[in-house]
Amino acid sequence: MTARATVDNIKNGSYPVARTFLIATRGEPDGLVKDFIDFMLSSEGQAVRKNRRRGLFVGHAMMEKLQEAYLAINPSVIIEIQMSDSASGMMSAIDGTCDIGMSSRDLHDAEKERLRSAAIALDRIAIIVHPDNPLTELTRGQVGAIFTGEAERRPRK
Repeated sequence: MTARATVDNIKNGSYPVARTFLIATRGEPDGLVKDFIDFMLSSEGQAVRKNRRRGLFVGHAMMEKLQEAYLAINPSVIIEIQMSDSASGMMSAIDGTCDIGMSSRDLHDAEKERLRSAAIALDRIAIIVHPDNPLTELTRGQVGAIFTGEAERRPRK
């Protein structure tokens, strides 16, 4: 993997260790659901997501900050955020348990047939090694093996 983890490289696809965070609804959103989604996708909502002074937000924490900002301008609205995995989030949206599901992976074909989705953020993982490490390049498969524990462990000298 030779591309550096920069915003441009992530956007153009040359740095592959990135994923899109999606929200999904069953059918066309309306009412407060549409209003909250419109807020998340607005410049104001995206500014909340990008505000570095408030921290780096991923998944649940990002949704809590978006909820907090939305409630500041709509104090009478009730929003509950429940953490689960992507599959549960999509199933909950499909079966109507929740109004908006969140996924940190692309939707499966069966989910695409039943849900409307929108990207709200891009998650990137920077691979960093110690400067004394003799490795100069890793393949995507090698990085995957490291993170899944499949890579061979070698004792330290």
